[in-house]
Amino acid sequence: MLSLRTGISFLLLLALSQRPQGPIVRNGVAAISGTVLGDDGYPVPGVVVRAMRPTYDDNGASSLVVVGRESAPTDESGKFILSNLAPDIYVVSASPAAGIARRFATVYYPDVTDWHSAAPVNLSTPARAAAEASPINLSRRSSAPSSSIALTIPWKKMVQVSGSISNAAEPGAAVSSFYVSPADDPSLTLLRVANSASDVRDRFQLDGLTPGTYDVYPTYGRPREQPHIAHIRLTVSRDLQGTVMEIVPGVEVLGQIHIHPFDASSVVDTKKLKVALRARKGEVVSPPSVPVEADGSFIVPNVAEMEYQLTVTGLPDNAYVESAMFDGKDALNSWFKVSRFSQRLQIVLDTAGGEIDGRLLNIHRESFGDSASIVLVPVQRAGDLPGPGFVVAPPAQVGAFIVRAIPPGDYRLLAWTKPNGRPYLNEEFMKGYLGMGDVVHVYRGSRIQADAIVVDTP
Repeated sequence: MLSLRTGISFLLLLALSQRPQGPIVRNGVAAISGTVLGDDGYPVPGVVVRAMRPTYDDNGASSLVVVGRESAPTDESGKFILSNLAPDIYVVSASPAAGIARRFATVYYPDVTDWHSAAPVNLSTPARAAAEASPINLSRRSSAPSSSIALTIPWKKMVQVSGSISNAAEPGAAVSSFYVSPADDPSLTLLRVANSASDVRDRFQLDGLTPGTYDVYPTYGRPREQPHIAHIRLTVSRDLQGTVMEIVPGVEVLGQIHIHPFDASSVVDTKKLKVALRARKGEVVSPPSVPVEADGSFIVPNVAEMEYQLTVTGLPDNAYVESAMFDGKDALNSWFKVSRFSQRLQIVLDTAGGEIDGRLLNIHRESFGDSASIVLVPVQRAGDLPGPGFVVAPPAQVGAFIVRAIPPGDYRLLAWTKPNGRPYLNEEFMKGYLGMGDVVHVYRGSRIQADAIVVDTP
């Protein structure tokens, strides 16, 4: 938890200095260039600029992925260039490089800290921009293809929060940095903010966030050891010194895997299995996966108090997770919260997963002679995970597919040739595909032939 003697505030603004002028095109590709300035008019060296593209992440939420190479840190004139970009629509971000004297959190062109409100830089043709589905509001996009942009860092308006660290989890360990996310952001997007304090073992200093409520994940540990992650919910409203940051020990989660065999020949080598608890904000702030003992038992140490979903890897081809309960509550289709009073995680594996093999068809139900990613969409959703009950298979062979270890249930068989991330985990996105694909009933141990519709074919 974080103990606050008074309220806290973070503020970061970007001012738009200049509108884009036009694309730089070299050998058929484009580049974005520009300058990073402070609000005092002086250039800001040591800033890394990135071109990013909207996608759908593993939470089914709109997020960003870096495209191409990041810029070199801005020079003494604050200049940067992003070269070798394909014609597309980009969001441009700016972050401080390591060692920069004055730090700030990531900002997006032209003047926002929330990328959803950013103005995309359009280097694409109008036809391509309209044809490509993208989880971004293009209403604010620049009116013409753009390449010359300027970002302003408002030093005078930035605030600072600093204080002491009370680390009951690992006293004396360095708290080198923090992952930060707005508390209401469902995506996997995280800002990494360095601890700017002079002694990171017992002091902290955070710079450059805007007012609001955040999930803050301190990263701490000793040299050459696996770093640990803690979780703090932080509401900030103004500049403050003398704050006490309390890092409490993580929870030890005990678990047991049970096997529901199909027949006497169904054997699961539990020593090949690994159990992982994946936090809402993804693997970066999640504890490492742990091995399972021969008797099916496992221990996940040092688990921060927050919500997780379960993953089990190393399963044989015919096995799936039939059920999972954490402290008596569903942990298979729903997020589950780990607290200091948590007890046990019980997992049941079934070795009688269903199997479907068939052909890929285009939306006209003609044979489709290319590869595609198969998604089994449950007819009825259960739980509150991004894709409860979904079965996502690796890309199929050309024109055909086979999916194994399917839990019993009713599914629609859909496929995508070039999905933008994982859009099928986004409930709003999937409203456009309601009713598409045949419904297939999978029962325990069944072997079924069925066709999958490739929904992004013309």
